[in-house]
Amino acid sequence: MTGWPGSYVENLRDPADSIHRLRISLDNVEPPIWRTESYSIVSSFDQFEYRDEAPLFRRLSQNFELCVFGLNLVKQDLEKLQHEYCSQLKQTLHGDDPSRDE
Repeated sequence: MTGWPGSYVENLRDPADSIHRLRISLDNVEPPIWRTESYSIVSSFDQFEYRDEAPLFRRLSQNFELCVFGLNLVKQDLEKLQHEYCSQLKQTLHGDDPSRDE
């Protein structure tokens, strides 16, 4: 089995288990370290071709929690719209026959 550069093949045998272990390991790290610090590091690459992108990553680092909150609001709205659309589509396809709801 081949892996990606920098990955350990034994971690790729069961992807679900690997994801679970990654989540556990990330949960045990202080949030500012693995969240905001990475954006802060990228924002320091403010030379040459990266000069225009650096301010965006600086703002993401400084306002990370607010960005996460906003993205979660958008996600909730999209999930609600998807549910409403699916309900309307079922209504259109099946009419008022409750036995056809699955």
